[in-house]
Amino acid sequence: MVKRSLVLTAILFGLIVWSCEDLEDCAGVVGGDSVCGCMDSTATNYDSTATSDDGSCEYDTAPPTVIITTTFSGSVYEIVAISVMVSDDVGIMKTELWIDGVATGVIDDTEPYLLLWNTTSYNDSTDYVIVIRAYDTSGNTTDSDPLTLTVDNSLAVPSSVQLYPVTYQDDTFMISWSQNDDDDLLSYNLYESMSEGGTAIDETSSGMELIYTTNTRDDTTFTVTGISPGEERYYQVMVSDTLGLTSNSNIESGIGSLISLWANTYDYMGYSDWGNSVIEVSDGYWALGVMNGQKRLMKTDLEGNLILDRYDLGYGYGNQILESSDGSLYVFGGSNFPNSGDYQMTIQKLDNGGNVIWGSYFDDDSWGYGGLLSQNDETIIYGEKDGYGVVYTHNDSMEWELVVSDESMDRVKGMVEIENGGGYYIAFSKDYETKIIKTDNSFSEVEDITISGYCRSISLAGDGNLLITLQMGENEHKVAKLDPSTGQDIWAETATGLYNSFQLGTNYFALGHSESGALFLKLDEDGSVITSTTFGSGILSGYSLTSDGGIIITGTTSYWNDEQSDTPLYKTNHSGELGATFSLVQGSGQLLRMDNSRDSNLIPVQINKKQSD
Repeated sequence: MVKRSLVLTAILFGLIVWSCEDLEDCAGVVGGDSVCGCMDSTATNYDSTATSDDGSCEYDTAPPTVIITTTFSGSVYEIVAISVMVSDDVGIMKTELWIDGVATGVIDDTEPYLLLWNTTSYNDSTDYVIVIRAYDTSGNTTDSDPLTLTVDNSLAVPSSVQLYPVTYQDDTFMISWSQNDDDDLLSYNLYESMSEGGTAIDETSSGMELIYTTNTRDDTTFTVTGISPGEERYYQVMVSDTLGLTSNSNIESGIGSLISLWANTYDYMGYSDWGNSVIEVSDGYWALGVMNGQKRLMKTDLEGNLILDRYDLGYGYGNQILESSDGSLYVFGGSNFPNSGDYQMTIQKLDNGGNVIWGSYFDDDSWGYGGLLSQNDETIIYGEKDGYGVVYTHNDSMEWELVVSDESMDRVKGMVEIENGGGYYIAFSKDYETKIIKTDNSFSEVEDITISGYCRSISLAGDGNLLITLQMGENEHKVAKLDPSTGQDIWAETATGLYNSFQLGTNYFALGHSESGALFLKLDEDGSVITSTTFGSGILSGYSLTSDGGIIITGTTSYWNDEQSDTPLYKTNHSGELGATFSLVQGSGQLLRMDNSRDSNLIPVQINKKQSD
């Protein structure tokens, strides 16, 4: 029985062996071990384990879909961001920007898809057909619907800077300009020309030579030494951005002349008079103020010789005089009628000879403290109406429009325009408090701060901060460089009486009075006093920079409303020197009492129950 079992087992094993040797694999090979499947890696059903292709490969022939989702309006410039929405049943490899049928090489292979087109190498005012091509992982492509865009990089030039008047001292031109705050600022480039008419746009043909380049945003000054008396040169600043776009400043000339220093007083028939504002024109100086309760307008030549003296502009106060681009003059102030108690905000337009072209008077119980001729040619006056601060625009059709007001504050005491259409800073004051409102170019409020002190003057510093003069108490004033975003002083200097301040190059100047007399202060860039000079008795208030590198200043030789007060003009240099001609002497006077609750000397001083000097 055992032998029979062994025989049967051997037979069975032989049958199994014979059966396996005759079995075919998936490729038809007897005894083979092939794994059959799609071996084409480009197929959608590719099998990486297959060792024998069985012809089962399936391929993606469906292209992707692509839609441009960015909405465009108007011309495009600088870097244009084009977003697209892409889908595919298998997968997306990349998206690519094509322009006028040519691949640009601008690619994005990561979702969300955003393609950045640098338009600066394309022609302005030209239409371009934009297509976004999508590639799927199978090699299929689809183009978006074409989109026509117009390139105009003239809209994207960097914000230009304001080149300030070139000043001359000690054989040196001092050149300064405003700060550019664009995010993509690359450099300032200062050009110089020895002849009039050059521009930095084409320095080769114009004769402009690059003399200084800086990549530092707040580096906005440069000095040129070795200037001979009588020598004249012209300057312009080109701003460059990181895309290679440029913009040019205005052109300013510097004249290497010796500053004519002098000081004169201009009494009018023994009446009390003083000056509030002074400007330089091509052939002399205009000064505006008050004489015996009437507006006084006078003109001198460049050496201080009186050419014209008139007081027929009406009762009230002339507070600011400005010259427009066509040479006409604008007088801002307030008018009142004796014994009537009525006060009116006024603007008068004069020709370059001082003759009245028209006068416009606003409603009763209004008063103008100053004005602006804005960069977009608006005439602006600020002051008070019905006991609160107001700003109006005005046109030659005698139309007034209220654009800013604040009923919580008594009056607007100062206003400055931010360069390049950046809006305005407006200083409202009440008692010993000032609110500074920042508006956009359409006078909509952006932000405001409130600080201690009654505003006497406000101006824009070269770095975008504010220079403000404040009365802090009965006999305490200060000038401060102020951060307008926080209201914090960057630096401050105090004195008995300070009524105006301004920046010139890297130095700051303040005008007013002290116990010793009319006060002229020169301060360094940190607000420390360099020079303290007095011009005899009286008060300094209005000023203007002169084309020969000097400063022309007006005010009073005594005290406001003092019957001994006369109008002075001081032609000084940056060190407060007046030369050998200075011999102004004024005695003490009697204060005239005025039944007037308004700020009588409207730029620097307020005389009423709320404030005093």
